[in-house]
Amino acid sequence: VIIERLPPPPPRPRDIIIERWIQYGPQAQRRTILQRAPLPAPYPAPRNVIIQYEQAQARIVRQFHRLGVAQANPAAYVQTYGAHLLDAASLVAQARAAGVVEDIVRSL
Repeated sequence: VIIERLPPPPPRPRDIIIERWIQYGPQAQRRTILQRAPLPAPYPAPRNVIIQYEQAQARIVRQFHRLGVAQANPAAYVQTYGAHLLDAASLVAQARAAGVVEDIVRSL
């Protein structure tokens, strides 16, 4: 879900006050001119836009390649990968838990 939010309109401009220091002494009556700033341009009311996309249609292609058996020294293989080796039943159970539905055990 993507929610796009528009920012609020800027605040109205503040009144501008200009102050000037005048020498001490009697002050003459001065004329005051009051001129208000024009109203700000009206902004359209913000609206929330919610864009929701449907789930993409996925096409799953399963390919299982039997690469054969490689020659290896069993003792060296166990020494290298001994902590990570699984028996056949555990390997199949772990593959099924991961979503593999193909037959990965070939009966000889």
